[in-house]
Amino acid sequence: MQIWTGEGSVGVPPPRAGLNPAEQSGQHADQLWQPEEEAPRPATMTRAPQGPRLLLAVVGALVALTYQTRRKTFISVREVPASASVVVTTLDYVTKEFNKKSEDKYNFRVVRVPKVVQKLTDHMEYHINAEMRRTVCFKSEANNCSFQDGELYKKIDCFFSVSVLPWFEKYKILTKNCTDG
Repeated sequence: MQIWTGEGSVGVPPPRAGLNPAEQSGQHADQLWQPEEEAPRPATMTRAPQGPRLLLAVVGALVALTYQTRRKTFISVREVPASASVVVTTLDYVTKEFNKKSEDKYNFRVVRVPKVVQKLTDHMEYHINAEMRRTVCFKSEANNCSFQDGELYKKIDCFFSVSVLPWFEKYKILTKNCTDG
């Protein structure tokens, strides 16, 4: 004999309409039906959906990684001599690019290099302070010309920041700042 204990009872059908509980369970009408006390249910905590938290964590991680990739982590920073072979080829590149973009009808040439700083990251970066002077050669002429004197004398001080991949002979001027000296 099964006794109906209310909703949620496993294996017990729900009460049928129009019958008292005694008739439904097969008990005789003279037996007194007493509903069983319901066992206390364990307190259940409702869980907050995990989707928004997970999404927030993923977005936070992506923002942090993006910030880290934009930030340069220098492996080494050191001053190097201007006579180093990589610096000489970098200065040649910088001078050619400067002369191409200059509106002056004469070429300029490096006179003196007071300081060169090499910063090593995933590439090499050179920060070059250079003193340049106007030559007697026009832009279409050779680069190894003497310097201008007299009225056409012009000296400029420049700072170049150049990204260099010497093993591929690739150069890119990151910043250029020149002022009349």
